[in-house]
Amino acid sequence: MPNSFCDSPRVPVTCPTPVGSTIWASLFPALLVIVAVLFLAWHFLAWQKVGAKPDLDGAEWNFRRRQFLRRLQVSGMLLILGVLLFVGQFLFSGTEHPGWAIAYWLVVAVITFWMILAAVADMLAGISYFGRLKTQADIERIRLSAIINRFYRIHGNGEEKPKESSAKPEKPPS
Repeated sequence: MPNSFCDSPRVPVTCPTPVGSTIWASLFPALLVIVAVLFLAWHFLAWQKVGAKPDLDGAEWNFRRRQFLRRLQVSGMLLILGVLLFVGQFLFSGTEHPGWAIAYWLVVAVITFWMILAAVADMLAGISYFGRLKTQADIERIRLSAIINRFYRIHGNGEEKPKESSAKPEKPPS
């Protein structure tokens, strides 16, 4: 008994080759795995540089540590996703157990959605952290500007004031 519609001898049409049998279908998951491994290596190298800086204050070090963990999680999920996409092409090529195939691809979809949420959370955390830093820098700039303005009002700008002469200044030519 044939496994699928295309295996039936009564079918006069040529069925397309399964997606999993082409080299192009394996290229995308392989690219995902390569990119994920490069990201993981990049994150570990960046974390080693951050760990070597003793001048970081507690808040920045804590932000960098959480950022490293978030990015490590996203890169790891990208690696898992690439492997699952590659394995899924060959695991469920037939239609014997569609329930298992649906469950498998739902897990892949959930991992993809979780990875997207983690990436967006990392982006928003960066925007929030650097927004707070910008606000603090703006407040400090305004405070220092007020101090300088008060200094100029009290002491002037350090130049002598020109002596006023009794003669009237000349009118510029019209």
